[in-house]
This record gives sequence, structure tokens and C-alpha cells, in this order.
Amino acid sequence: MAWDPFEALRRDLERISRALRPGRLPATLSVRGRTFVAFYTSVKEATGLPGTYIAEIRVVEVGEGFVGGVSLAVTPQKETARVEWASVTPRGIGLGRAIVEAVERDLKARGYYLVELLAVPDSIPFWKALGYIPQAEDVPGEALEMAKMLYMRALPGEMRVLGFIHSPPA
Repeated sequence: MAWDPFEALRRDLERISRALRPGRLPATLSVRGRTFVAFYTSVKEATGLPGTYIAEIRVVEVGEGFVGGVSLAVTPQKETARVEWASVTPRGIGLGRAIVEAVERDLKARGYYLVELLAVPDSIPFWKALGYIPQAEDVPGEALEMAKMLYMRALPGEMRVLGFIHSPPA
């Protein structure tokens, strides 16, 4: 069998991921028999927002190349993250779900408890299916603020302050 440089890269990235700690990026994801790798490409302080950092995550398909990414605004002092944008292709095979879950595992492993985002109208069902809760009334055709707690950090009385008073529509 011929040597496959992409297979060697995948194995190296898996070893690096395990060495960093379980649940952290880089992560190798298998989706419908295809192999994808998600990894941080940069982290830099946000201009005009002291203590907030922009983290860029790239997603590549092994042997094929770049297929998408995620941009996060993370605030370590508040232990919160905000998804600025997320996009992957192809759609409809479970890759988006796999990437979001990998990013959530990484954030949780780093101590972040809350992820927020502004969902564009056509992505709202996707984010709801992943457990994100609308933080306002869902108005058809309009973007919607959503959030998800990765683990319970706040006391029950603080839940109202965080905006987790809306239950998802049936």
C-alpha cells in the first residue's frame, strides 16, 4: 500500500489533540465515511474590546482541502463565547452538527459555560436542533438571538438575568 501523507497528517493531528487534553481542538471528525479536521488558525484580541479575543477555526476535508470554518468571539474573564459566523460545505450530511459539537466540547473543556449567537433566518432550525434557545420572540424572516449553556454555572435566580426565561416553541 502506498504512503498517504493525508493519513499521516490525520494521525498526527489526533495524537496532538489527545496530548492537549480530551475534547480540545484540533479534532478529527468522521462524517458519512469522510474525514474532516477542525483546528484553530488564529486567536487575537478584538479591536476595541479589551479582554475579548477572536478565534478562527478552519475545517478541512482530508485529501480535499478547505470546506469551512467558525469564528468565535471569546471572553475568558466572563467564560462566554459568541459565534460570529459558521459555515461548512457540503451541507446536509451532518458536518455542521459535528463541527459545532466539536467547538462546544473545546469551549467546555476550556471552562466556557455559555455560547451565544445571532442566527440568520434560514439557520434557526439548525441551531434549535443543536439545543440553542431563542432569547427573544421568533419573528419569521428576522435574525434571532440564541444561546446555549454548556454546563450549569449560574444559580437558579441568575438564570433570569442570563435571559434563559424563554422556552423553545413546541
